[in-house]
Amino acid sequence: MSEPIERGKTMSSFTVTTEQRPDRQLAVTIEVAPEEVQRELRKAANKVASQYRIPGFRKGKAPYHIVVQQFGLANLYGEFVDDLGQKLFSEAIEREGINPYAQSSLEDIKLEPLTYQLLVPLEPEVKLGDYRSLRMAKPAPEVDEAAVDARINQLLDEYASWGPIERPSAYGDMMTIDVRSVIPASAAGEEEIVVLDETDWDVTPDLENPMEPPGFDQELLGLVSGDTKQFVLPWPADSQSIYAGKSANFTITVKQVEAYAKPALDDSFAELVGPDFATLDDLKASIRASLASEQESSAQNKFLTDVLDAIVVMSELNYPPVVVEDQIDGMVQDLDQQLRRYGLDGIDALLQRQGQDDRTVPRRHRRPGQEHCPAQPGALGTDPGRTVDRKRRRAG
Repeated sequence: MSEPIERGKTMSSFTVTTEQRPDRQLAVTIEVAPEEVQRELRKAANKVASQYRIPGFRKGKAPYHIVVQQFGLANLYGEFVDDLGQKLFSEAIEREGINPYAQSSLEDIKLEPLTYQLLVPLEPEVKLGDYRSLRMAKPAPEVDEAAVDARINQLLDEYASWGPIERPSAYGDMMTIDVRSVIPASAAGEEEIVVLDETDWDVTPDLENPMEPPGFDQELLGLVSGDTKQFVLPWPADSQSIYAGKSANFTITVKQVEAYAKPALDDSFAELVGPDFATLDDLKASIRASLASEQESSAQNKFLTDVLDAIVVMSELNYPPVVVEDQIDGMVQDLDQQLRRYGLDGIDALLQRQGQDDRTVPRRHRRPGQEHCPAQPGALGTDPGRTVDRKRRRAG
């Protein structure tokens, strides 16, 4: 650690000594002149004397030495030491030309003589390596025909639709049918039970999720528009249906059979995609050009990232610890916003459920934060603070 460097400036009310610390931090010592301290002590004594009654004296009339005896010198210091420290620190960094990166921390206060010891984080310092000698090849984009085919298939999926078919019906087809299902009367005098009586009913035979009664989906297979079919199907005895154990007579008439199909891959499909494509070759040429542009942009971004990464590796970045803390704070805030977007109560609620609090977050994330700092030039652009952070005060 270097010896304290006296700046050679004696102010009207205080002197300033600075010392470089590791990791871009500056130790600043402010020693207040005795006459300034006496002025502040007497102002504090007058204030206290005017607020409290001292035996034998009217308010505000007790002499200085009596006030000191009654309230103690340390209490009088307490009346002004914080405000005076803020004022002198602002003057000190301005006169010394110190440019803080963030709020400074108060390390210690001594009363005899009145001295403030502070630690000031300085702007990060970057020493670039020999970037002029850096040579990197920019990759040439290549359009793979498989990527063109994949984009064509995506378009075919987008333009797929239901349409009438002439082949017999199969699982997955959509059928429009009229259906009537009746359970005959089991004895004289009883009425038949109508289970279904639907017109223009849209139904899709499904092998994995069949309808009841069992076998109904299978009976719909192999039919074409205009077909009429009659069949009998029972409900199993253990069925959850109210018709369990009974059989019904079904009559269905097929009005239409449709399948979900992709359009034919031809010039008509190209025209369907857009009016600028007269042929399928025109569409493929446009897709090929679009993919080439995307790959060019991606290659350019990767090239720039690789160059910046190489420069970071050959360079030196010296920054104060508060840069890491700022990075961690940003990461925690981003996580909090993500949790709230998912309808959760935020980071505080998450930490509570895990038996932690927000004080544990910086310690748990310190290494990731340190890894990110050198690669985040945006983190170096925050406005410098010009006040002392009392939260960081470790001695008082």
